Amino acid sequence: KYFVNQLEQKHFEYDLGSEKVLRDIGSVADGKLVVGKRSYQLVVIPEEMENIDQNTFDLLKKFLSEGGKILSFRNEIERLDGQMNNQVAELQKSYPEQWMLAGSIDDDAVTSVFKTDGFAITNISENKEFFHQRRILNDGQLLFVVNTNVSDQASAKIQARGKSVVKIDLFTGEQNLVPFEKDGRDIQFEIALQPVGSALYYISDR
Repeated sequence: KYFVNQLEQKHFEYDLGSEKVLRDIGSVADGKLVVGKRSYQLVVIPEEMENIDQNTFDLLKKFLSEGGKILSFRNEIERLDGQMNNQVAELQKSYPEQWMLAGSIDDDAVTSVFKTDGFAITNISENKEFFHQRRILNDGQLLFVVNTNVSDQASAKIQARGKSVVKIDLFTGEQNLVPFEKDGRDIQFEIALQPVGSALYYISDR
């Protein structure tokens, strides 16, 4: 939970991986880890992960052999299927450029790896209880932002790929255009949330 909170505070976007789901519908294709209809070029290992299932290990081995990348916050994983085993450590040593180690979520290398083309949030107020969720649609994207702090406001600048943006009232459904600046293929706009406030934006490709 602590590691996930750190990712959220940095506004890094991610999906949580389940080893059971990987066993049931996981595969590797074209250097990507495929899970159902989604595919990933990067796998993140938290510091607390001490064990890897054999099936996950086999997938990661193929993933690395096809050019995939792993970002690990743990120096060495000692167990395979619950037993002490050096196979994970040997795999890590075999791909030193693809199996990247990070000491902290604040490392510049971590920020670089998580950087998303066409989307960025700058947390102007440095409020660590300001979070977001984003959903990609066929004609744009939905951005939900929330400030869970009970006393402090939150303000931020949003940069996103799109041509216009509207704010949707969460109670009435009313839509209002939001002022923005154009930056090449992206737009930039500022938001402000009251304590325990939230807002929904639709960033359109039109």
